[in-house]
Amino acid sequence: MNYQELRGRKNMDISIWTAEKNDYEPLLRLFKQVHEMHVAERPDLYKKNSTPVEQEFFESQLINNQQQIFVDLIGNDIVGVIVTKEEVTPENSFVIARKVLFLNSLCVDETHRKKVSEKN
Repeated sequence: MNYQELRGRKNMDISIWTAEKNDYEPLLRLFKQVHEMHVAERPDLYKKNSTPVEQEFFESQLINNQQQIFVDLIGNDIVGVIVTKEEVTPENSFVIARKVLFLNSLCVDETHRKKVSEKN
């Protein structure tokens, strides 16, 4: 489904917001889902951790101008998160200056994966 189709749907209360401090607890559930997948797939790189994103680190990301955390809501429920980071490559003798936006993390809550709303 593309953006235009989604936008034209009625009775579908989807919204995307920039994360705020009070989003930490519901987002921690999603951060845990991402981390558990990493631990399962790459135990050589990731270790189990019940709090993979500490609240202090989360809040530091919120005030960092090069990072953004976006939450996807259906109604009042946070069902997704995207964490981005902008990096600047300065110009030098072999590259042109540029900004690159990296997608550091993306998660759709496991209870909402593979679902498409049938509401019209």
